[in-house]
Amino acid sequence: DFFGWHCYSNTPERLMREPAEARKLLDSYGFTETELFLTEWRYIPDMADTKCDEFDRRMAGIESGAVNTAVLTSWQDSPLDMGFFYTTTILYNSIFNRRSEIQPGLYYPFLYFAQMLDFRQRVSSECAEGYYCLAGHDNNGSGAALISVLNQNNSTINLELAGVADSTIKIYTADGTENTAVTTNGKLTLTQTEPYAVYLLKELILK
Repeated sequence: DFFGWHCYSNTPERLMREPAEARKLLDSYGFTETELFLTEWRYIPDMADTKCDEFDRRMAGIESGAVNTAVLTSWQDSPLDMGFFYTTTILYNSIFNRRSEIQPGLYYPFLYFAQMLDFRQRVSSECAEGYYCLAGHDNNGSGAALISVLNQNNSTINLELAGVADSTIKIYTADGTENTAVTTNGKLTLTQTEPYAVYLLKELILK
């Protein structure tokens, strides 16, 4: 058996806590083995004082993309069994627009999250408030990290990468751009130009 429900919210925090609240409710009625399927979920920016074109841009842009990967990251430590994003079909605010073109702000963050499946051995991470990190390695000496930034106005992000050797790594941003950077003594600094951002770090060489 499974329990399914929908959640649309203008706050990432509500999406993040939904699985735990559903688990608590079901357990209280004795359904302790029932799986949790969040069969529709979506971040919807606050529409107050927002024009339609601006709302559409936020729905399909990096703000939503960063929230999505942050929510998915938080769910790795939740009782949720399956989550179904709404939607990947051809709509104005979907991963693909009505001309079947990708909308980068949504598409690339989901792609990066999927690529973390190549690094299934998860490692612990700690982040300041407003930052979310999912990190892992492939058991063959290579690691990756997915970093989501929610509404932060810092110009740089300083990372401490314990156990990572000095090397040139690849950094992918939410618009699909690929850059390289050098880790030095396990440290790396990212440049942050927008309050919402997603970074995928790959080819981290483990000591």
